[in-house]
Amino acid sequence: MRRTLTLIAIVAILIVFTSAYNRDNTSTEINAFAPYFELKNSEGTTKLNDLRGHYVLVSFWSSDNAESRIRNKSYSNKSQSIKDLKILSINLDESESLYKEISKIDRLQGMSQYHLSDGKENEVYKSYHPESGFNSYLINREGRIEAINPTTQQLTELICQ
Repeated sequence: MRRTLTLIAIVAILIVFTSAYNRDNTSTEINAFAPYFELKNSEGTTKLNDLRGHYVLVSFWSSDNAESRIRNKSYSNKSQSIKDLKILSINLDESESLYKEISKIDRLQGMSQYHLSDGKENEVYKSYHPESGFNSYLINREGRIEAINPTTQQLTELICQ
């Protein structure tokens, strides 16, 4: 009888601890798990979960938003000096030809650049809410958001510590 009660107690404790740990509870706030997504470009498909174990910077930008464009260019340059950083740069221009032209002018790396052709209907857009600002999210190795709109200096400090 004592073994049965002990077993029931252990199972109950495990249920309580596992129910408190819910990876489906995602948001775009610091320390929350980043919302899952898949992106496609001419280089292939990138799944956020496939990048676990690396730092990932998800950066939203638009050609008509100077701050986001400048930030995106500086992130792209910085990513070349931080080996553990993967950049996913997501463009929200309505015109794909404008996006391609700006990418050439800014010399952005093709494999980290993505254009959301379906704009506000895209699941990434709905999950990250870029209409409230073209934010960038640093996601740590475990999949949690560690910083929002970090500077390139902060990237170095957070990743290379």
